[in-house]
Amino acid sequence: MDNQTPGEQYHGDWLYGPLIVGRTASDKVCYSPQPELIASDTAGDALVGLRIACAPRAYIQLSVGDDQDRVDVAGEGAGPGDC
Repeated sequence: MDNQTPGEQYHGDWLYGPLIVGRTASDKVCYSPQPELIASDTAGDALVGLRIACAPRAYIQLSVGDDQDRVDVAGEGAGPGDC
């Protein structure tokens, strides 16, 4: 997360929703930010663990931010892979 605000920002797990793999939403199983509180004009990383039920065959999207907008990670397609 890139903090471009004038103050510190928490890098909380609520910023990361499900990973969408071939139109199937995954479950988040763990989260580890580094650091948890990001200073102004700096960036932080997070490790997000997800339980994925189907092998990726189509597109992959990550739900992020307060509005849980989907960010394309890879490809386009219509369905899940083999489960």
